[in-house]
Amino acid sequence: MNKYIVGICDDEVEWLKKAKEIIDAFSACICREIEVKTFHSGEEILKYEGEPLHAAFMDIELEKESGIHIASLLNEKWKNCAIVYLTNYLFYATDTYQTEHIYFVLKTQFESRIKEVFEKLLHLEKQNEKSLYFELLGGNSVCLSPNEILYFERE
Repeated sequence: MNKYIVGICDDEVEWLKKAKEIIDAFSACICREIEVKTFHSGEEILKYEGEPLHAAFMDIELEKESGIHIASLLNEKWKNCAIVYLTNYLFYATDTYQTEHIYFVLKTQFESRIKEVFEKLLHLEKQNEKSLYFELLGGNSVCLSPNEILYFERE
């Protein structure tokens, strides 16, 4: 299995450090390499040019910007990057549906919910890795993963 790369975007330095420690500890428990990259602002995560992130843990209230808006830009930048919202405020829950995301967690519950968050993330990764084989006209065939398929047409 390849390493799983996640980013945490939060303007609170202490929380950023704590969230990284929680993910690092969980990585050791499941014997899977999870590389954690930290970002102090939406601008910083959007400028990141390294290997694409598999998941981004986004704070909703960033100092000068909305984490929900940044998540929508990440949805465009990396189509397969799963967004997990981390926040102190439950009232943002409905606003997050403006973007593609897979989880919403209160920061106070992050450590107790880390297993279920990563179960969902890793399940999504497995789903994206599955290959489908299609027979085409003329006897040719093609192998595609589900995230490569935009639409089907049949004659």
